[in-house]
Amino acid sequence: IGLEFELRMQEYIELIRSNRKSDAISYCRKHMKPWKDRHLKEISRASTLLVFSPDTQCSPYKKLFSPSRWEELAAYFRSAVYRLYGLPSQPHLHLLLQTGLTALKCTDCYSDDPAFRNRDCPVCQRDAMGFLAEDLPLNQHANSLLVCGISGQKMDEDNPPMRLPNGNVYSYNALKEIMAANNAIVCPRTGEKYALADCQRLFIC
Repeated sequence: IGLEFELRMQEYIELIRSNRKSDAISYCRKHMKPWKDRHLKEISRASTLLVFSPDTQCSPYKKLFSPSRWEELAAYFRSAVYRLYGLPSQPHLHLLLQTGLTALKCTDCYSDDPAFRNRDCPVCQRDAMGFLAEDLPLNQHANSLLVCGISGQKMDEDNPPMRLPNGNVYSYNALKEIMAANNAIVCPRTGEKYALADCQRLFIC
């Protein structure tokens, strides 16, 4: 449905809302009649508005009187401007960011357990850039990259992954810092305490 027709329709609705029904009939005959071949159904429905009050609860006439139509008109207007000037519906910056976020998005980014989300991952930050990645597909990683859930650092031969007796895995450097601060390793997910000797180094093939 075109923007011009929707604007004409809204003018007609506002005349009825103002109880200027005779003006509304004249307006419909003058400005909406040319659209009857393409929008006969919408015009017929709008003509029935004459017997309803603006506070009607009868569907679909309640929707025609709804203030939310102004938001729909604003969306139509933006869409028309984008087409006229050849602009994308999203800012270029958003499109560029989404390209990068696609490479990072994984299932843990949207886990309900904050412990599974990486504090340094932009996708995990739902209140920041994470909302841009909501409709993006998950990235299929050919090679796994282990990142510590505590420090956000990469786990490799210089910072090996360490397995706690409860099965959770964190980086050696992060566990060492926790050990220095608490005289024990406190698992951030369960609160269980262990000694560094209780942890087992993992070797990933």
